[in-house]
Amino acid sequence: ILGRFENSIIAINKYLLIVQLRIILSLLGFRKPIIWISLPTVKDVALHLRKSISKCLVYYCTDNISFRSGRNDSKIENRALELQRESDIAFFVNHDLLERYRQHNLNTHFLSHGVDFEHFVQTNKITFPIPEDLKGFKKPLIGHVGAVRDIDLHLVKYIAEANPQFTFVFIGDVFSELDSLKALPNIVFLGKKPYADLPAYMQYFDVCCMYYQTDSEWI
Repeated sequence: ILGRFENSIIAINKYLLIVQLRIILSLLGFRKPIIWISLPTVKDVALHLRKSISKCLVYYCTDNISFRSGRNDSKIENRALELQRESDIAFFVNHDLLERYRQHNLNTHFLSHGVDFEHFVQTNKITFPIPEDLKGFKKPLIGHVGAVRDIDLHLVKYIAEANPQFTFVFIGDVFSELDSLKALPNIVFLGKKPYADLPAYMQYFDVCCMYYQTDSEWI
């Protein structure tokens, strides 16, 4: 769709982002901010700010994003590599990606995902009222919390069909085509919930599952 206008659109977006960020930084009183970037798609903006106003640039690679669409996107890959090379320090969340890309910046380190422990440990200290939209579902409840994207749909369908006595509950935004799952009576999609409410939902799950595709290159 972008075609011959792609470079012009990228340049305009870069300019607009830089102007907006400079205004926000000025209003907040930031003089030499640390720029922390996870998306290589904003590489041009990040490198401009690094040279002009930032104290340092941090690249935090949470996924192999060039494979997110299911194929290797060389443009995203090249942007990620340049961002890593030009960063003052880079972090990767898994060891495979770390070993694959460490060579491009010697100041590259492992930094795993974290969790808001105090928030979720409430389930061991407090008995929450059961959320209204969980009432009436047949137990056991098999829960998934997080964006419904790049999950193994065939696995979920197989498990749900093999265990009709279980109710499979999904909480989070949906970014996948799920007609084959929505047709099953023991699979429920409740949508995104407020962060503050998640411990209450999880307390009533008998099992929590993650259904990521194990052969996915981007995770």
